[in-house]
Amino acid sequence: MSLLIKSTTDLTPLGASRIYLPNSLCWDNTDLYIGSYVYVGPVTYYPVIRKVDRFGRVTTLCGGAGAGHVNGQGATAQFAYTGGMAVDNAGNVYFTDGSGIRKMTPDGTVSDFVGPAAPAVTTGHTNGTGTAARFNGTSGLVFDATCANLYVCDYNNHCIRKVTVPGGVVSDFAGVAAPGNASGYTDGTGTGASFNAPSDLVFDAAFATLYVAEFMGECVRKVTVPGAVVTHHAGGLAGEQDYVNATGSAARFNDLTSICFDANGYLYTTEIMNQAVRRVNTAGKVSTVVGCWTSNMAGFVDGYGTKARLHGPSDIALGPDGVLYVADRDNHAVRKVYIAGGNRALVTWFGTPYADPAYMDVPDTAPTSIVLDVQ
Repeated sequence: MSLLIKSTTDLTPLGASRIYLPNSLCWDNTDLYIGSYVYVGPVTYYPVIRKVDRFGRVTTLCGGAGAGHVNGQGATAQFAYTGGMAVDNAGNVYFTDGSGIRKMTPDGTVSDFVGPAAPAVTTGHTNGTGTAARFNGTSGLVFDATCANLYVCDYNNHCIRKVTVPGGVVSDFAGVAAPGNASGYTDGTGTGASFNAPSDLVFDAAFATLYVAEFMGECVRKVTVPGAVVTHHAGGLAGEQDYVNATGSAARFNDLTSICFDANGYLYTTEIMNQAVRRVNTAGKVSTVVGCWTSNMAGFVDGYGTKARLHGPSDIALGPDGVLYVADRDNHAVRKVYIAGGNRALVTWFGTPYADPAYMDVPDTAPTSIVLDVQ
């Protein structure tokens, strides 16, 4: 399947569309969902979920009128942020918000799925069903191959939780089953393992394996499904921060924010401090795809490999076209990374880093010069 961009006037994807602080992404078969914000003032911005469809039309699905915890449709709905997103086979988007998981139906109606409902928005570590369950800072989440289970990073509880769908039954899957600071770097089985601030995860259906990116643990771990056997894959063994391309525990990361994988089994990560997209192969060998870190090397430069620049890459997702899409948060842009055939080219899809607030409140657009055909 390839995604072709056709234009009668220019080749600028999505024309004049702008976006503010994009921080999460997920794809279904044809559409990209983006968690971002609407700029209201210098210290005021409200979260929204937007969709870019196969025709290049950008629409707001929910949020944008406030920041809080309100269920409802479209602009009536409120949430604090979208820390992670996943879409099921029916087009429902599940997203983490504070210390719970919310659900958005295709018509933009938001409801509580698991975790506390307003106004009782509380944290904790409690297994249960629906709003009786408690988390402490939900982050990335991913479906298994059948969309029967969600796996979610319980960031401040330093563990991975499992949620049945549609029942909403929450249980401990991997990591210490205790509230509060139970962080660590221990490989093991189920609750005998420990994590340090897991930020995102991806499911490899071919090998029934979860790969977990740890923000504070500065490594990538493997977790078998079922069984929950946790082993180290790449990065330091005790939270060491750096920028080192190497294999296994000799490699170094710096604040891993997201992870995805391609059809060849390669993992791709983003690092908000190293300002880079890195690749991890099946043997745990880490290499740089785009971006480069030395002092103050954040920037906004399209280019090849380490000549490209990003600023605060917060999420990454593989599109149906085989291209990586990056939420380049502090550049207020969505960037594309072409990886086919060993390519390593970073190209801006839409957005701009320029600080004029007039360009940061994204209007819904239907650009006539862009048509995205899936073939």
